[in-house]
Amino acid sequence: MATAASSGLLGCYGEIATHPNGSPSDPSTVGPNGMPNNPSAPGGFDPASTTPLTGAPTDPTAQPPALVGPNVMVGAASIEPGRVVAHRLNRMEYNNTVRDLFYGLDLKPADAFPIDNFAEGFDNNAQELRMSNLLMEKYLDAADKIVAAGFANAASRAKLVPCDLAGDATCAPKALTAFLERAYRRPVAAADTAPFLKLFDLAKTNGDTAEVGLQLAFRAALVAPAFIFRVEPDPPQGMSRALGDFEIASRLSYFLWSTMPDDELFMKGRAGLLKSPEEISRQTQRMLADPRASALVDNLSGQWLYGRQIPELAPDPVKFPAPMFDAPLRDAIRTEMTMFLREIMYGDHSAVELLKANFTFANKRLAQHYGLPEAASLGADFARIDNTTTRGGLLSQAGWLTVTSHPDITSPVRRGKWILSELLCESPPPPPPNVGDLSKGPQTGTLRQRLAIHSQVEPCKTCHVIMDPLGFGLENYDAIGRWRDTDGGEPIDATGTLPGTDIKFSNPTELAAGLQKDPRFGRCLTRKLLTFAMGRGMEQVDEPALDAFTQQFSKGGYRFKDLVQIIATSPLMTMRGGNSAP
Repeated sequence: MATAASSGLLGCYGEIATHPNGSPSDPSTVGPNGMPNNPSAPGGFDPASTTPLTGAPTDPTAQPPALVGPNVMVGAASIEPGRVVAHRLNRMEYNNTVRDLFYGLDLKPADAFPIDNFAEGFDNNAQELRMSNLLMEKYLDAADKIVAAGFANAASRAKLVPCDLAGDATCAPKALTAFLERAYRRPVAAADTAPFLKLFDLAKTNGDTAEVGLQLAFRAALVAPAFIFRVEPDPPQGMSRALGDFEIASRLSYFLWSTMPDDELFMKGRAGLLKSPEEISRQTQRMLADPRASALVDNLSGQWLYGRQIPELAPDPVKFPAPMFDAPLRDAIRTEMTMFLREIMYGDHSAVELLKANFTFANKRLAQHYGLPEAASLGADFARIDNTTTRGGLLSQAGWLTVTSHPDITSPVRRGKWILSELLCESPPPPPPNVGDLSKGPQTGTLRQRLAIHSQVEPCKTCHVIMDPLGFGLENYDAIGRWRDTDGGEPIDATGTLPGTDIKFSNPTELAAGLQKDPRFGRCLTRKLLTFAMGRGMEQVDEPALDAFTQQFSKGGYRFKDLVQIIATSPLMTMRGGNSAP
């Protein structure tokens, strides 16, 4: 019987040797971004190739792209499209892609993979999505389990192999070609399918059935770099090129859905229609209305808003014993964050309502925690609650407030730093070494009074006079997000001034309203979404694009869906730059 090992499935990829920091220790065996360097492997990389970015074979039907200078004009702005290194599918992308590749088989195999690295606030930054020996072992194990489950599921198998595999000699090549086109997210040529057909033939030669042989070929495809990575060849140095239709399809689908393109995107790609801004706009609108667009909400709420940390929250059980803080509340505060962000993103709202709105979503447990009168009429299901006063906007939600607190007390520093870096994109420098321990200072009075030393001495003063007032503006919310009027027996002082402005506030509502007026918020939101969409950090050369996109975003009233369209149809999404000239 042919196995993965006996057929060369394991050996054909060589050893991916890395240092503990993830850097390749032998460039002869590791290609770009840690990918296996072996042109004989199915979908492998050829280190001898003269292609500017060697990688999995690209669309064999694509025409040579028209080359332009490094910059393109968008209105009056000169924009450099930039480039992304080969993008390994992160855990969410891998799970979603396997689900759709196997027609709804939701196995979540990547849950067993190592945690992806974060950069610029997100875990889809291609520069940080490296390979390792351990991850390659996980891929091999996952491929076996995925294909076995796919062929064991009658509905999945019927779509993967829609012909008589035992009696029709053309069935295996047809099924394999169709599978590879979807797995590789582009058309495939005979050179793509040939190595996998050899595995299929080898299995039959060794006495296995056609079914076993095809499964072996499918498993090999799932560990091929062309599946694991999204690769876009570079244009010549100092030039830019328009992306092909299938490259654009993948960029759109992984931006909005964190998964592979669907049948309609593939169809539009084959027809050569995705180079049209009008068609991209139509597809973006369609995709935002699809349930798979929940992935964008989950990514932003989970990473940008820190929602992924909520399941791990463990407030001090002495100070906040159950049922003051319990599992139902933990679930409720994450649901509120997700539902609220989804409404802001996809409803008829301005993005500034993220900071201050007159509604939220709650069930009975959360409404009780907030002290809302609607608690009496609510049950386990969530409902929209309008005309809220102290609850409306992210900065009043218990999920975010608890994540940015210590287990036993609030943290004006954490809250202020998050607002500064995540809403205004002005990150302070890291704290100096040997900073003082607050627990060793005075333990009486309000936290604001105890933290006053931060704004009085160097080197703390420089950063804390900027960060702390923002956090003090939210001191009416305790460490688990409950409203309070006093702290340490003293009235809360929530007054302050928005850094870099003359906007004053005296309570959380006024702080949120001040942030709504700050033009840095719109530009920061543009930067955050563009960073996620591109899968790379923003650089100095991206500043003109950020300026142009923010201006368009502002003119439309800061509608989130407008920002998605601006990015989706922009040269940053539809073009690729080469390496900068020396």
